[in-house]
Amino acid sequence: MERKGINCYMRKDLIDIIMNSIDSGALDIRECLRRPEKHKNTRGNDLFGYSPANLAKASLYYSHYCKKFSFNTAEEIFVQMKVSLAIEELIFIFNKALFSNIHCVDFLNDMMDIEEIIVELYSRFSNKPQKEIQAVLNKKMEIYTNNWNEFVKDEDNVTLEQLGTFYNSIPFPAACYLNDCAKDSLSTAYRALPILLARSNKSKRIFDFGGNSGMITSALANSIDIDYCMLIEENETLLEFAKWRDELFGIKHVLYNRESYISENIDQFRGQFDLGICTEVLEHVYDVEETVSNISKLLQTGGLLYQTTSFGLYPEPSHLKKNIVYAGHEDELMAKYGLERIDIQFPIPLLPTIKVYIKR
Repeated sequence: MERKGINCYMRKDLIDIIMNSIDSGALDIRECLRRPEKHKNTRGNDLFGYSPANLAKASLYYSHYCKKFSFNTAEEIFVQMKVSLAIEELIFIFNKALFSNIHCVDFLNDMMDIEEIIVELYSRFSNKPQKEIQAVLNKKMEIYTNNWNEFVKDEDNVTLEQLGTFYNSIPFPAACYLNDCAKDSLSTAYRALPILLARSNKSKRIFDFGGNSGMITSALANSIDIDYCMLIEENETLLEFAKWRDELFGIKHVLYNRESYISENIDQFRGQFDLGICTEVLEHVYDVEETVSNISKLLQTGGLLYQTTSFGLYPEPSHLKKNIVYAGHEDELMAKYGLERIDIQFPIPLLPTIKVYIKR
């Protein structure tokens, strides 16, 4: 089956804005000689593209080397500038989809900062002061590490019960990824890719398996014409938060179900969806193959799956040692359950962990 790629060309007016903003000589030339830092991965290694602050520096860097006729260096930086603008456009698409209704919420009307909005939402939902919420967020990784070491003492013999105890021990909102929208711009850009995929595929019924607090399902439901999106998440607090937030924002057409309920009633949902999403989930689950089997059953023939996995990040907390065997063999794993890897053109480079499959 041949599928057309998704094309998202950088708008000419955005390029013109960058070109017209290039320094005329009034700024410190030494700033031009400092190579701007690229976005980085979780281990601190360079990826591609620049944050808005570094994009301004890149413009100076590009201008300087054009004037020096160092065209190879200038071209290198200009390519990264174009990627940067594509990243910013994706961030805009996602944030607009998720937060476009915040002005309908009285207590958010005077807030302009996304991080401030998110902390206030956490505070209102949990009925806890912002200071307490921020303290939990600041200690998120420490909480994960300490609780993991407490409840999973022997990863060679981890049990399903231990995993359940661990996940239920994480206090709200430490387990919620909504605040990542304010912290990690590249991560936010990647969360917009399912929106592009859904638009291209004209998807009407979508699920997000292990979707945490439903950022993607809510953004999809608020930005495209669908029948419904289903958030599938085992953590009941995250499901309740997603329901509360969506009701607050007036986001409709989202269904909410626990993973265990879907697994126990898989035949009820078999073949209902034309697009599935599963991001950073499989490396954490007790039975990878059963989970992939259920995901495949949810999809109709010809349905697409947008998936990211990080099997190779072990020994980070909650990344199961026994799942390392799937690292580098994701395509073989998915093929066992009728899911075939396909190439889709997106506006920014994909990380090796991001893949799209079609149900055969």
